Amino acid sequence: MGGVGAGQAAKLCNQLIVATNMLAIAEAMHVGEALGIDLAQLPVAFQGGFADSRPLQLFGPRMAPPADPGPPVSELRTMYKDIRSIRAAAAAAEAGTPLLASVEAMWTRLIDAGHGGEDVPGLMRLYRHPTDLGEQ
Repeated sequence: MGGVGAGQAAKLCNQLIVATNMLAIAEAMHVGEALGIDLAQLPVAFQGGFADSRPLQLFGPRMAPPADPGPPVSELRTMYKDIRSIRAAAAAAEAGTPLLASVEAMWTRLIDAGHGGEDVPGLMRLYRHPTDLGEQ
């Protein structure tokens, strides 16, 4: 990966992809719900395709109502911590991150509204309960 610190830098790049992917999954689930799709079937339909991912297979079914979310996997505040670390590292390297800015803004809405202790399916609050999160 490179010299000292390269492993940490690679982890930040990974977390940028994961944080963005999880929001994309939540938004796709929201759009699918609005279009009348059986959300429980969406991750199954995408298996093996370009949209498939471990986060989709793990969290997609947990975002679909009335699915039992099961035991928590990770609190939203944990990913938010990583997002802030990515932003700081990118800023220090003078790397532009316009997508990260949008992702961070969405996660910030959840954290500022007091949902940091929720598991990843809590991302659906952005779509199902946006008025509970303050200004849109």
